[in-house]
Amino acid sequence: QRRTRDRGVWSYDDLLRSLKDALTSNERPAIARALQAAIGRRFQAVLIDEFQDTDPTQWAIFQTVFAGGSRRHHLYLIGDPKQAIYGFRRADVMTYLEAGKNADHIYTLEDNYRSDGPLIAALNHLFQRKNPERVFAVDGIPYRPVNAKYESRVGGPVGAPVRLLWVARTKQNTVR
Repeated sequence: QRRTRDRGVWSYDDLLRSLKDALTSNERPAIARALQAAIGRRFQAVLIDEFQDTDPTQWAIFQTVFAGGSRRHHLYLIGDPKQAIYGFRRADVMTYLEAGKNADHIYTLEDNYRSDGPLIAALNHLFQRKNPERVFAVDGIPYRPVNAKYESRVGGPVGAPVRLLWVARTKQNTVR
């Protein structure tokens, strides 16, 4: 980090860290409050799509400015923890889960517009068989069954919507 600053180069992460540090500074609280107010005055509502891919630094920024006890802002977080895929760049699904604990309202979409009825029925059946509260191996990410908006958009007969291949665990295929 120091080498890049010595060369006058800032990465995206450097910018985020710098903003978070300025917004939460204990050394310069008056400047931190002024910066929070300046950013907060510009927006009445904030919508963060794909929130499951937010990292803790990004959430700290949004939380400090828009969720810090002020009712002047409307903060909307849209996401699906089952789609969290950016862990390689520090996105953290636990950030999503923690934010959800403080939400005033949580809404769940009940209709799937992307997949046809037979696939949705098969997935609902598969994931509800055992423990839908722990199907994804992380507390706080349950499987919620959905309805298919479209019965079928495929012309003609279709085979099984889901095929599973079970590979038994053996000494040869288990890494320890």
